[in-house]
Amino acid sequence: MQKFKRAQAENKIAINKHLQANAYLESSSEDEDERNEDEMQNVIGKVLSAYQGREADAEKILSYLINIFQSNSAVCLICISTVKKADPIWNCSKCFAFLHLSCILHWIQDSLNVKREKGITPIWACPKCRMEYDQDEVPRNYKCFCRKVTDPSCQPWNIPHSCGETCSKPLQPECGHKCVLLCHPGPCPPCAQVVSIKCFCGKQMPQQRRCNDKNWSCGTVCNKRYQLCPHSCKEVCHSGECPPCSEVLQLKCHCKSNEELKLCSEGPWTCDKPCGRLLSCNVHTCQSTCHSLGDCEPCLLEKNRTCPCGKKRYAVSCKQEQLPTCGDTCGKLLDCGSHYCNMRCHTDRCGHCLEVVTKSCRCGSYQKEVACGKEFHCNKKCMQTRLCGRHLCNKKCCDCLIKNTYNVCEKVCDNTLNCRKHKCSAPCHSGPCYPCARTEVIHCRCGYKKITVPCGTMKKIKPPPCNKPCKIPPICHHPKRETHKCHQGPCPPCRKICGLVYKRCGHSCVAVCHTKVWVKVNKNEMKTQPAGPWDIQKETMQLKTLPCPPCEVSVPVTCLGGHETNPWPCHMARPTPCWRFCGRTLPCTNHTCELICHKVPSSVDHKNTVPCMDCEKPCLFPRPQGCTHSCPKPCHPAPCSPCKQLVKISCHCGISTLYRRCSELTSAKPEQRDELLKCGNQCPKNYACGHRCVNNCHPGPCKNERECNKKVKLFCTCKRIKKDFVCSTVQKEEIRISCDDVCKKLKEEKRLAEAALLEQKRQAEEIRNQQEIEKFERKFKPRRKGKDRLDKRQIQKESCGNYKKYSILAVLVCLIGVVMFYINVQTSSTK
Repeated sequence: MQKFKRAQAENKIAINKHLQANAYLESSSEDEDERNEDEMQNVIGKVLSAYQGREADAEKILSYLINIFQSNSAVCLICISTVKKADPIWNCSKCFAFLHLSCILHWIQDSLNVKREKGITPIWACPKCRMEYDQDEVPRNYKCFCRKVTDPSCQPWNIPHSCGETCSKPLQPECGHKCVLLCHPGPCPPCAQVVSIKCFCGKQMPQQRRCNDKNWSCGTVCNKRYQLCPHSCKEVCHSGECPPCSEVLQLKCHCKSNEELKLCSEGPWTCDKPCGRLLSCNVHTCQSTCHSLGDCEPCLLEKNRTCPCGKKRYAVSCKQEQLPTCGDTCGKLLDCGSHYCNMRCHTDRCGHCLEVVTKSCRCGSYQKEVACGKEFHCNKKCMQTRLCGRHLCNKKCCDCLIKNTYNVCEKVCDNTLNCRKHKCSAPCHSGPCYPCARTEVIHCRCGYKKITVPCGTMKKIKPPPCNKPCKIPPICHHPKRETHKCHQGPCPPCRKICGLVYKRCGHSCVAVCHTKVWVKVNKNEMKTQPAGPWDIQKETMQLKTLPCPPCEVSVPVTCLGGHETNPWPCHMARPTPCWRFCGRTLPCTNHTCELICHKVPSSVDHKNTVPCMDCEKPCLFPRPQGCTHSCPKPCHPAPCSPCKQLVKISCHCGISTLYRRCSELTSAKPEQRDELLKCGNQCPKNYACGHRCVNNCHPGPCKNERECNKKVKLFCTCKRIKKDFVCSTVQKEEIRISCDDVCKKLKEEKRLAEAALLEQKRQAEEIRNQQEIEKFERKFKPRRKGKDRLDKRQIQKESCGNYKKYSILAVLVCLIGVVMFYINVQTSSTK
């Protein structure tokens, strides 16, 4: 028991020491969690205040800054723990990953020791991007991101691990400018300086452009002269050297014997024709293909030559291609590198070394006499472990023990990485596996902000803060949530007015939204196993939709009889009697109900209803004007039922006698009464034009006199031309038929005939007057018988001549009349 208490006390002391040692780190972590977003925005704005570029150019550095400000987002890839603000760090110059300085030093030491043992060049690599560093680049001190300040202090208004000064790193790609941001993690943004620069071809005036996008094309043709040809570049203003000349020309080959269409940039070309020119020895010919004059190679057999073994030299012409052997021993060093050829001087290649020597196998376990040119391998398997330290070499006759080296293991490691998701795909190795090189992207709830974190750290790192409005659709009945920032976890409860309509009354609920709210669940409602007496059951919350509270809208409520109206809450609104007389109009509509206030039955509700009393008085309504009959019913609502007695009456035209009901005549309007008094016969009256009315029996004067459809014949003034017209057309347009040329001609002839007839009558009247005068004179003068006889004869002769003239004239007039009648008949038939 005493040992147990002593051990317990020692554990408490150790725990207290550990808590005291980590008190600062825990407070730093809590401070990071409590830092609000406004401070983060202020620090980021301070870092980027001197940068005047576009927002898209600084997007990458912004993501690094957001990662820094999250308490658990900066993770060391070696120890997989959070990098605190006060921890000394080292950051890679390529991938910009920052790790604990103590972790990276341990990592570097292990890497260099392993490579020194294996005899490999002592270099170390970044755990994330595998960028290699020399052993001289081992970090010794904790420096800020811009590498200017050693051991920077942690200030709440600066980015952690930064000095707060201007970065001043040379920008990439190198343009001569330096970074203007404050000391920051990650890559520097593109250069935002404004420079004046010309286009690629240099024709246009310089323009003001951003240094990171300073190269530009004016869009015109380059037109630069090529150095090797007289042509110029036809490409649009471009960067770099001009492309090869694309002009197509008729080019000759090197030997000038063939021509082909080739690009100007290709220059002289080589054909397949052999050269065939004599070499300098004037014996052999050039065997090369097409080339320029004078480029033939010298004859290989023209110089002084030796025998095959090289011991004797001959001075012979190149005409003798093969030289004789010297007969001495060859003496050339064989391929084994130890013995010499013992054959006589020969022209062919020396053979393999046939000397028998004692050779050891590659692993040094066995020896054997074999030919010098052959290798000796035993079948013994190597029992040395490979470089991984886990698997045996198992190669036959392996020399790894002699050389004191380890062969690389050819198997795949396949160990689970620290991310617990993937397996190591590298060859089997010793020591811990490299951290997982994969990355994961953590998005905010709406997906607008994101950060890239090492694989396996997603659960430890909080999503990035986002100032965009939350896009999660509401779970209540409202179409849209109250505006709030993007967040993790469930959205806050809806604080809008419910607004649901009560089905009973139609009013809107004015309470705070109670659809899908978290409610404490009663223990009795939970179907769970009973907890023991030592277990404290936690409060259980459940998402429920609560019913709307009773409607409290003030509603006017009228009594059963409708005599008075009082305000009541909507959920308590019920009609009650007011103890007055009913006063409702009875069905007869002439008297009122004398019962106490009651509910009248309706087509919808028949419960608890009392009908009004029945009226038993006689009908007192006056009869309609013109009706002399009495109402046969008792007291009833107005009006009385129509009178069905038959009445005798004449029609409008007075021809027929009609029988109609009294109610039809008294209740009919003037138009209806006119219809009732129509007998249906044709009206006997005549229009003003003399034709009979075509309408049926009607009241008043005849209508549509101007629309008579009867046909009327009209003549011209001379009665020769006759035409048919509708009577209404003649009345409206006052049509007149005028005479034509024929009528005029006939009138003229008639006038002449009448004039001739009048002249004849006048002459006859003169003759008759003359005769009367003569008769009168004869009566009062003495008679002369002879002379009177002569005068009578003369008068008779004259009268006979006149009669003949008048008869001829009458015949002519008759002929003219017949001709006119015939012409008139012909014209009327043609019309």
